[in-house]
Amino acid sequence: MLWDLICYQCGKKFMDVDVKDELPLCSCGDRLSKDYRNMKISIKGDIPPHYNESLGMYIKSRADLREKLYLTNSRTEDIDPAGGLQPEERKILNDKRTVLEKRKTEPFWGTNPASPEDGLYSD
Repeated sequence: MLWDLICYQCGKKFMDVDVKDELPLCSCGDRLSKDYRNMKISIKGDIPPHYNESLGMYIKSRADLREKLYLTNSRTEDIDPAGGLQPEERKILNDKRTVLEKRKTEPFWGTNPASPEDGLYSD
């Protein structure tokens, strides 16, 4: 593991030193100490934010991915596929596709209220 080290006797600083077991000695003879002053802690997500091609949506984290898989009724090994599809999303449109199929091929389709041309209204 890489550490910043400092010698409190002579004031020398060493950056990114690989320390495995015991801290090394400085040229002045004193043992070096870990310098925590410049240490930055950051939390790294389990998966990086990305655009998921199969869902046609932007994914922020694993929890967000699970939620969107559930809402789009996608099948996975650990999420119940009974999902959040509404009956109107299963309805077949004028172009012989379901709303879900159309949303998958046209990612931003359906963000506006439905209109008669979409085929969501029945006469």
